[in-house]
Amino acid sequence: MKHSHKILALLLVFLMAFALSGCSVITITKTAANMNSLDSVSADLNLDLSMDMTMMEETSPFTINVSGPLDIDLENEKGKADLTVDLMGEKLALLLYFEEQEDKFVIYSSADNGESWTKNETALNDGKEKGSSDLKSLAMIKKLAGSFEETGTETVRGNEAVIYSGSILWKDLLADVDLSSAMEAAGAAAESAAGTPLDLSGMDLTALGSIPVTIGFDKQNALIVKGSIDLTETVQNLIPMVMKVAMQSMAAQSGVDAAEMEDFDLSALGFSLDIHTLTVSAELYNFDAVGEITIPPEALAAEVAEAA
Repeated sequence: MKHSHKILALLLVFLMAFALSGCSVITITKTAANMNSLDSVSADLNLDLSMDMTMMEETSPFTINVSGPLDIDLENEKGKADLTVDLMGEKLALLLYFEEQEDKFVIYSSADNGESWTKNETALNDGKEKGSSDLKSLAMIKKLAGSFEETGTETVRGNEAVIYSGSILWKDLLADVDLSSAMEAAGAAAESAAGTPLDLSGMDLTALGSIPVTIGFDKQNALIVKGSIDLTETVQNLIPMVMKVAMQSMAAQSGVDAAEMEDFDLSALGFSLDIHTLTVSAELYNFDAVGEITIPPEALAAEVAEAA
């Protein structure tokens, strides 16, 4: 039983990370060992970010919290999230629907209570590659599982849960993983947000450090009922990488040789970001008890968003 617990702990990392990044949370959930017989599950998600931004010796705090329920219909490969985004005390309601189609994962989002919708699509592996990919993922997860240890018990929604904790190194997590398509998608998203082309393919993600993970299993049925991941170190290490790529891109657009920006340090401009906390946590419940999820026709009819 402990062996399957540890395997599931690693799968939780994939579940939560993919849920927030827009990849297929449905496929990842189905892959999870003793959860693969479930037809549906709910989760209460919570993301907390706290940081300081310094510009020209003036420091400003920045906080954001994203929270709300997530329902996943595994049998019909679709889901819904009703989230609240709290940005420095200003709150925004964000309604999401998502579904896995034959060759893509689609997210429908609305920030105005369903009055208007945005559609985003991410390509999935084709059927020929999927089985091999799943086997490789499971083999890698089993290899990493040894870092988790039982650290106690906790009451979660009235039931006793066994808690496991561990830490995963990015260099181990990304071993033998082809990130080309993921980096291309991330670059497109960054370009859309920043309005300038960004080539992220050269970033060394193995240097991002480690991801502390905590996960709880129901003592009676061994299902995951709680989990959290700490991305503070990851994002603190990621920011200089992305900013360097952005500076090189802007330099190239201005006719400056990007090689001249190789050793550029943003601190020379008096700019820095200090990440105090970035954590993602969830409590899982409603096992096989999620009602029917119907994606609104207005969302289905939305145009697919394109990079700016």
